[in-house]
Amino acid sequence: MGRILRNLLASLLLPVALLAALLLALNTDPGRRLVTWGLAELSGGQIVPTGLSGTLPFAPRLERLELRDAQGTWLVIEDAALAIDAGRLLHGELAVKTLGAGRVAATRLPEPAQEPVGSIRLLFALSVARLDIRELDLVRALPGAPRIAIQGSGSVAGAGDGDLSLAIKALERTDRYRLQAAVVAGQYAAGLAIREGAGGLIQVLAQALGVTLPDDVGTWR
Repeated sequence: MGRILRNLLASLLLPVALLAALLLALNTDPGRRLVTWGLAELSGGQIVPTGLSGTLPFAPRLERLELRDAQGTWLVIEDAALAIDAGRLLHGELAVKTLGAGRVAATRLPEPAQEPVGSIRLLFALSVARLDIRELDLVRALPGAPRIAIQGSGSVAGAGDGDLSLAIKALERTDRYRLQAAVVAGQYAAGLAIREGAGGLIQVLAQALGVTLPDDVGTWR
């Protein structure tokens, strides 16, 4: 009987030990290099991470992340950080405590997808407690656009319910934007507040799209 219990205990502990060994291996320099190489290879070179650090898999950091298509790099993310609440996974929720970047720069718009993208079905409820992009630079993709900073939070449940809160400010201007949106049981609610001077982000975007805006758009509440 004792031998059976020992064998049973060993069979239960073996996966845990293997997982622990894998996590330890990933958090070494060779392990991190393997992860960055694997991401680039699996994406066909469309995702190119460099400078991976932090604790894998729940608190990684990246010095730089490039998104590429056939024409080259179209988005660069610097000083990226992700922190996940591992305990919430046991409750069926992917809870992101922090998702941030020091700087995000779009050099141009990406090429259109060759094939239509199907619907995405979440395996977990998803929540982001803190989104923090300290600088978003769109000027090369959208000439004249001011640099902005974005803070926010949001969540999506499996039933389609969700909420989003964003606060955006121009870094060298007094422009401010705030968006609140929610979906509950198929009912939609949203609130938008804009304080924007001449040549602000919304006006630059509208001009690029050939859209005429109301004269009072800079003071919407």
